[in-house]
Amino acid sequence: MASNPLFITADEVSDLIGTSSGRAFLRQRKDLEDNHGFPQPMPTCQSPLIWRAAQINSWVQEQGRPQTATPAAANGNVFLLREAASA
Repeated sequence: MASNPLFITADEVSDLIGTSSGRAFLRQRKDLEDNHGFPQPMPTCQSPLIWRAAQINSWVQEQGRPQTATPAAANGNVFLLREAASA
């Protein structure tokens, strides 16, 4: 990641919030936005989605990665993942 960028991609957001990949972050994005106050991406017609780096950094400093944002298991058994994460 470039030093002090204005905008960052899903892969860079993933690095900041601790998800395994940009794709994993994008799967969790709606929950993060709806339930954890995560910043919305910039309104743009271009791909890929981008976020303001300052907004993401502020969000991480304020609350970090929410515990409910656990990655979904391949077999859908999210309960066991949450139990393992809380141990």
